[in-house]
Amino acid sequence: GLQAEETKPVEPGAGLCPPHTTSCAILAVIDAIALTRGDRFFTADFTPANLTAWGFQDCQHDTTNDEFGSMLGRLLLRTLPHDYTENSTFTWFPLMPPEAMEKNLTKLGIADKYSFERPGCAPGPHIVESYAAVNSIVRDCATFHTPYVPRVQHIFENRASGYVVLLLLGWTLSSNCVRC
Repeated sequence: GLQAEETKPVEPGAGLCPPHTTSCAILAVIDAIALTRGDRFFTADFTPANLTAWGFQDCQHDTTNDEFGSMLGRLLLRTLPHDYTENSTFTWFPLMPPEAMEKNLTKLGIADKYSFERPGCAPGPHIVESYAAVNSIVRDCATFHTPYVPRVQHIFENRASGYVVLLLLGWTLSSNCVRC
C-alpha cells in the first residue's frame, strides 16, 4: 500500500500524505508506540556506552541531511541499496507524491539536488562459480566495482581519510577498487 494507492491531497496543514491503507496501519499501531516509549534502549540506556559512539551518533536527529531530519530514507538506502538512489525523492520522501515534493523543493530552491524519476527494479544477481572468474572480477577494478564504496565513504565522511578498512571482511576499499 505504500506506493500503490493514490495519496491524500497536499493541502496546508495536511502533514504527511500517505495512502489510505498506510495511514490506517500507522494509526492502528498505538500499542507499538507504547512499547517503544517503554523500551529501555530508547530511554535510560540510550547512551554511547550502550550503543557505541558511532551507533549513538547515527541515531541522532540531523536536520542538515537530504531529508530534513527524517531517517526513513537512510533505512531504505541501507536495506534496499539497489532499489533506491541517493538523490531520489522516492528515497528521501517516500510518503509524499513526487509532484508535491518537486513543487515544495522548487520553492526552497533545492529541486536541482533531487531526481523525481520513479526508481527502477534492481537487476538480478549474476552467479559466478569458478575461482578464476571470482579472482578476475575482484582484480578488474575498471569493469567491476562495488556499489558500496560511495555509501561507505559517505558514512565515514569527515571521520576517516584515505582507506576505509572493513575488518569484518578483511578488505580495503579505495575509490571503487577492492584489494584483498
